[in-house]
Amino acid sequence: GYLTQNACLLVWDNFETVAGYGSDGIAPDVADDGEQAQLVQPASAAERGQFMRLVDELRGGPTRVVITTRKSEERWLGAAAQKVEIGGLVAHDRVRLARSILDSVGKTPDNFAEDQDFARLLTMLDGHPRSMEVVLPLLERRTPSDVIASLEHETREGSGLEDASLEVAFRALSEESRTHLPFLGLFVSRVHTSVLASFVHSDDSQQVAYEKLVGPSPDAEGWAHVLDEAARHGLVRHAGGVQYSLHATLPVFLRRRLRDEIGAAGVETLNTQYMRFYAEFAGRRRVMRCTAGSGLLSG
Repeated sequence: GYLTQNACLLVWDNFETVAGYGSDGIAPDVADDGEQAQLVQPASAAERGQFMRLVDELRGGPTRVVITTRKSEERWLGAAAQKVEIGGLVAHDRVRLARSILDSVGKTPDNFAEDQDFARLLTMLDGHPRSMEVVLPLLERRTPSDVIASLEHETREGSGLEDASLEVAFRALSEESRTHLPFLGLFVSRVHTSVLASFVHSDDSQQVAYEKLVGPSPDAEGWAHVLDEAARHGLVRHAGGVQYSLHATLPVFLRRRLRDEIGAAGVETLNTQYMRFYAEFAGRRRVMRCTAGSGLLSG
């Protein structure tokens, strides 16, 4: 009632998770083990219907609903939505962002002033900030023409620009990082090297499962090495201390990589161990808080 009587703006970001990543824009009620192995369970048909009823009730009133999605289509919305495509950065801002990214690897656009392929690469990236973030660091050791060739190969294989950019950046990592980084596909937005090490390096059932499916498990120092390398390639961001943040596009990409390496059943095994580990971890934290509250612990 409030929304129909007052001018409000509702913004739903990352809307692609609602119906999942199926090419037809219609997600099954249960995520399958194919291309769209989900981090977030897609909304059920009933839940999608509930959203559509809300939109219908708001139509013609003072409230507006804005949704953002990385998918090219959300056809299940039908005529309820007006599609507005957002382009990349304009030329001036592309150069400013490129300069900032290149500075992180000891380069500047001036290093490529005589290389026409550098301008061609920026055009190819189309001002897409995330693609620039993971592709341009490659110019620390590779030429623009070499990077273009890698991107063109991935797009010929059917990948969109964003996935192609992530794939090219991922392939540039060391073998150790390519082996272990896909495990981060089980996470959503932030990881902690000590917690990662506790999961896969704890002489418990989850370590057995990890080593059987993935390989020898890194300790906290090993995870820091993997994540620092990924940060240098723009795949993750150092969030201070032993924490790293994950861009919203990365976990889905890594989960697909993990599934390709160990299969859907392997992903499910790790996911089960992951939930078990965090349930026990939360239980221990709760006991510690209660004990501290009773005066048996200080600090």
